[in-house]
Amino acid sequence: MKKFTKRYVKPEGWNFKDHHLAGTEWTVAGSKDNTYTVTLTTNGFECSCTGFKFQGKCKHTLEIIERFN
Repeated sequence: MKKFTKRYVKPEGWNFKDHHLAGTEWTVAGSKDNTYTVTLTTNGFECSCTGFKFQGKCKHTLEIIERFN
């Protein structure tokens, strides 16, 4: 069995270890009247949706990252 490794989205140029927003959570609307939580950790962004757990990326994390650009 392959060991599960936690995934993170890490945009270029971000210092996650010392980021002042580390620990912040955003609620993002899903496409089926549900909500997901995107969290900025000291390792990068993560999301509570199933797609993120399998693919390591999702539209919810991208939506939050785009808010900073």
